[in-house]
Amino acid sequence: MKTAIIVAAGKGTRLQKDFNKVNYLIKQKPLYLYSGEVFLNLGYEVILVLSEEEIKKQQFFPNMKVVVGGKSRSER
Repeated sequence: MKTAIIVAAGKGTRLQKDFNKVNYLIKQKPLYLYSGEVFLNLGYEVILVLSEEEIKKQQFFPNMKVVVGGKSRSER
């Protein structure tokens, strides 16, 4: 099985906006779910990496695996 890992645990500081890029909605759906949906439709296992705070707030597709990311992309 092929696996897609969507890394979305960041704060979006490079974007320089007053909101977290993870929360950016297009047609009432977080941006990362569009990528996840494409991979799921292609038969991939999808692992979504989010911050613990965002995991509590967001909705996911039932067949996505969700894991907690670190404080930075390089943190393990």
